[in-house]
Amino acid sequence: MKKIFITLISILSLAGAMLACSASSTPTPAPIPPEPPTPPFVGMWMSETETLVFTKTNLYRVESNSGTSQATEQFAVIIAHDAIHQRITVQTQWVKANGISVGFDSPIYSLSYKIEGDVLQIGLGTANEFTTELSPTAYYRK
Repeated sequence: MKKIFITLISILSLAGAMLACSASSTPTPAPIPPEPPTPPFVGMWMSETETLVFTKTNLYRVESNSGTSQATEQFAVIIAHDAIHQRITVQTQWVKANGISVGFDSPIYSLSYKIEGDVLQIGLGTANEFTTELSPTAYYRK
């Protein structure tokens, strides 16, 4: 009888330990990393002949020529942004002239930018070199 009692106690202890180990516990939620700040160039900017629309990841550019009634559109992906030096590297995905797809020479290029209030100035560089000179063209935030 003593042997049966010890066996029964052992079985109950083992079952209790197994139940305790398998009990569901509330998982600790992983901290959500803070979202990086929105780059200052995000938004729509317009000059007399161009419209630039920046998102965090893309650039859509439309250039119109009222003399020839021609419009050129460009869509590019932002592949790098250096906020400290105010530089953006983009990769062109497509270019259209009057709605018709056309070829383009250099798919990757760089932009240097300066924003003062609601005025943007940009300078065009190559894939490997950023320009230090900004165009005198002023783009106004809309």
